[in-house]
Amino acid sequence: MNKINIVKDFIPISNATSRSRYGMKPHYITIHNTGNSRNGADAKMHTEYKDCAKGYVSWHFTVDDKKIYQELPCSEIGWHAGDGEGDGNMKSIGIEIRENNGIDWITARSNAIELIIYLMDTYDIPIENVVPHQRWSGKYCPHKILDEGWDRFINDIIVVKYNPSEWAEEAIKWAISNGISDCTRLKENCTKEEIITMLYRIYKNTFK
Repeated sequence: MNKINIVKDFIPISNATSRSRYGMKPHYITIHNTGNSRNGADAKMHTEYKDCAKGYVSWHFTVDDKKIYQELPCSEIGWHAGDGEGDGNMKSIGIEIRENNGIDWITARSNAIELIIYLMDTYDIPIENVVPHQRWSGKYCPHKILDEGWDRFINDIIVVKYNPSEWAEEAIKWAISNGISDCTRLKENCTKEEIITMLYRIYKNTFK
């Protein structure tokens, strides 16, 4: 995976509605699309807009096909999930993926996947806790990714993060989805304890 390049441009503390200043330990990563297809509505424009916007709306990262901007520290809650004081706002990092006219959507999507993997590794967030905005409020968001298929998006994260051999890809996705292995040591030699644990999980999954 390429080294991730994040431009930190935090919403000013003086914006008392967008900046909650409430502490957070992230357990989830919530994915959004903006629904804004206007020309020029790129990551930089949205970052600058949030600096002075009024209202309780904010998120942590904005991604397009060129850059990733960070608007909030990951240790601070944002108002992005539409669930009030639920886990979406209180325990998740919000990522907005741009969809403006002229954007290279494939590159923007790829940049978002790189960011998600970085955040998963940094905050020890499992793949099952990477969720759509829809999970928290019922809103059909991120609509472009949901249209393409949420499972496809998650599978792409797995492939990029763990880089399995083609012949092992299906088995690894199955193991992750069934809680048999979190694959954190796929590129290392497994210990006897880890092998026994995976076999035990297979046994439990088969005969539960």
